[in-house]
Amino acid sequence: MTARGEQENLVIQRATVIISEKETDISLISKKELLHNTYSTENVCSVNPVYNFHENKKPTFYQHFKSTVFAMLGVDQQLVSRLYGVYRSLTYRSIQLLPKEQKFYEDVGYQALTIVLHATQKKKIYNLSGYFVGVFEELCKQKLFEFFQEHEE
Repeated sequence: MTARGEQENLVIQRATVIISEKETDISLISKKELLHNTYSTENVCSVNPVYNFHENKKPTFYQHFKSTVFAMLGVDQQLVSRLYGVYRSLTYRSIQLLPKEQKFYEDVGYQALTIVLHATQKKKIYNLSGYFVGVFEELCKQKLFEFFQEHEE
């Protein structure tokens, strides 16, 4: 029993030695806070540069989707996440199987979004996600019907 008590003391002493060896002046958390603190006088450079779509001059589909919702309905990140999640659930498998058709689905998704957002300004829509699904499916049917008519001739 006494040997066991001595071992516990050794573990506690060893842990305190490791913790108190060398500590940095500014921790990583405070550096991250300084990067985003506009009132800080300390100049901290970022190791990993932040890439905004303004620098690339070509926004991603999600950024375009998000900015459209924000422009039409105001800042509502929960609504953006819900609608984009619905879009992804509708197109995920198709894009995985046919990656060349991603542009087609993005165009249809954006067109469906604008139709849904304009409809919210004209009438009361109780289930915006369901309405988005219906509009998206109808647009896909129309576009595919037009595509097959063109290639049939």
